[in-house]
Parts: sequence; structure tokens; C-alpha cells
Amino acid sequence: MSRYVLAALVAACAIATAAPAVASAGAGHRHDPAHLPNLVSVAPQVVVIGQADDRSGPALRFNYATANVGAAPLDIMAEVTGEELAPAHQCVRWAAPRVCLAREEVGGIQWHEPHGHFHFEDYAQYELRRVDASGRPVMDDDGLVRTSEKISFCLIDSDKHSEADPAYATPFYVSCIARAGWQGITPGYQDIYHYGRTGQQIPLTGIDDGVYALVFTVDPDGLLFESDRSDNTSHALVRIRNGTVRIVEAP
Repeated sequence: MSRYVLAALVAACAIATAAPAVASAGAGHRHDPAHLPNLVSVAPQVVVIGQADDRSGPALRFNYATANVGAAPLDIMAEVTGEELAPAHQCVRWAAPRVCLAREEVGGIQWHEPHGHFHFEDYAQYELRRVDASGRPVMDDDGLVRTSEKISFCLIDSDKHSEADPAYATPFYVSCIARAGWQGITPGYQDIYHYGRTGQQIPLTGIDDGVYALVFTVDPDGLLFESDRSDNTSHALVRIRNGTVRIVEAP
């Protein structure tokens, strides 16, 4: 029996009679939205200027959250055997809450030394962009001022975000150490990364004072299966002036 099924049985205290089918990546399957998460990029409420991770100069540092407002969990599993990148598989069909019937490969999970636990790779990307006269981010190449590398995350239920099905009232994904190869976000919960964590930054060396858009995109490469991708990007306008920063409503 697949380890995926064994894990689901333990979580749900249920009995499964067959191993879940794992569909091949890129097979073009269309999945029922009722069985998929909907990841929402949440614009930050905290932006500060601090030191860059490498201590080379100042950087914008910010909290960032992604919430699951869909009908089903974002549930990712990998056969983690060491510190190498392990293929990850997302549940795309459920028999019942916490009992998965089918998975598809969606990327990889790997040990992340700066945070001391396992991460799902390429989960988010941060950009600093110019704004137009109305205060909207300029999303073409000319608008890009600076970008982060693609950021990996330990996907857990950090905090409640919104109401969801009572079947998901209790947070389930609580550790990327105890369940090294099993991560996710329960419907109604959000994963929050604090501005002090490694990677939560845009270095500012060489950037002039002014109003910019901090643009945040969850799943920038479209690796994950979701019921709606239209809400995967958010932004916050920030004014940088004399070594300080604040969130603003308009230029």
C-alpha cells in the first residue's frame, strides 16, 4: 500500500481499501474544483527597512501570507529520504476530508538549511515595481526594478484566515520537521512568513527614494493545481524616503 494512503488513514482515522491513483504530471487532466485548493496572495501589513540577508546593505523586509480559500486542502507529499530534492505530489481528488484518492506531481520538497526544515520549492516570488499615475504596478519588463529569487516555503497552517467547511475547523499541517515530506494549507487557514526570516526581502542598494509597488505572486510557475489562479498575485504600495518606508494608498 502506498505511503500516501497510510498517511491519509492515520490523519483521518479512516480505512481505505485501495491505494490512491497517481496521475502523471502534465497529463492534461481537468480536476473538479471541489477537490482543489484556491491559494490567495495576501498583501502584507508589515513592511520595514532592515539589513539584507547577507548583511551587504539595507533591504525592504516584509511579512507575507498565502491563504487557502478553496474547498479542499493544499496537500503535498514527498518520499523524503535525505536532503536531496524529492518529487512532490499534490492531492487532486478526495474520498473524504483527509483521505486522498489521486495525486499529481507538482514540483519538489527539499531540506532548507537556513530555516532548518523541509520546504516546497519555488512557492512564491517577490518583485519591486514602478507604478503608473493611478498607482497601479507596471507589470511589463520596463516596470521591474528588482526581483527576489523564487522562494521556497514550509507550508503549514500558521493562523486562521476565513471561515471554511466545519470538517476543516482544526489546523492539520503544523510541522515540516515531524512530517518532513508532508505539507499543506487547510481551507480557511493561511501560511505566514515573518519579515525576519531568510528570503523575506528586496535589497535596496542602488534604488532611489520614491513610491513603488511590492508585488507578491504565489506559485509563479503554475506548478500547483488550483480551482482559481486569478487571485495569486497581490501588491502593496510603499513610499521609500530617507531610509524609512511606509505603506501608502496612492503615489
